[in-house]
Amino acid sequence: MSVVTQAVVQAIALVLVGCAASGPVLIRGELASRERIALTAESVAIVELTRAEDGLVIAEQRLPLAGRQFPVPFELQAQRAAIEGGASYLVRGAIALNGRTRWLSDPVEVRAQPGPINVGTLILKPYEPVAFSSPLVCGDRKASVGVGRSGQREFLQLTVGGERFELYETITASGSRYEAVDDARTYVWFKGQRATLTVRGVTYPECVVAN
Repeated sequence: MSVVTQAVVQAIALVLVGCAASGPVLIRGELASRERIALTAESVAIVELTRAEDGLVIAEQRLPLAGRQFPVPFELQAQRAAIEGGASYLVRGAIALNGRTRWLSDPVEVRAQPGPINVGTLILKPYEPVAFSSPLVCGDRKASVGVGRSGQREFLQLTVGGERFELYETITASGSRYEAVDDARTYVWFKGQRATLTVRGVTYPECVVAN
């Protein structure tokens, strides 16, 4: 190969790499369930890419499920400019019926990288939304917590400042401590009728569980 030909090939390769780096981020996978789910005409699959730090939705895909069978493939497209290379993101799938979430997967962590990202199979589990909530009064700040269920696992839903966090119980020597699924810096630690609330590393004044 001549020097000129090599230079042309290298130039084309650089252009192609540049196009790939500036194009959308593709996230591929599939939704599946170990239990039978009746996919009615009203069923819709929802796949979201959110920023782990604050739950901001970066991309979403909605798939009508009438007549479809599992596994259900999906492909999210996110603008590369909206994704920071060092930040952590979460992909999660759900099935909604008549506007309400009925099945939900655990979140899968992803980070921006060249080329498509394959998250594999997201297993859907029965989801029971929070049936009730209890207010937390933390000085002049307020929050609320409620209990829900995803599959066989109970979770605590924390609502504070217009945001919602899904927390799971962790082992502790005293009281009951619940930690956010995607951020260990967000937790609620109950000790009787009082609780410590920390959101992204910022601890609120001591909270009282209101009846």
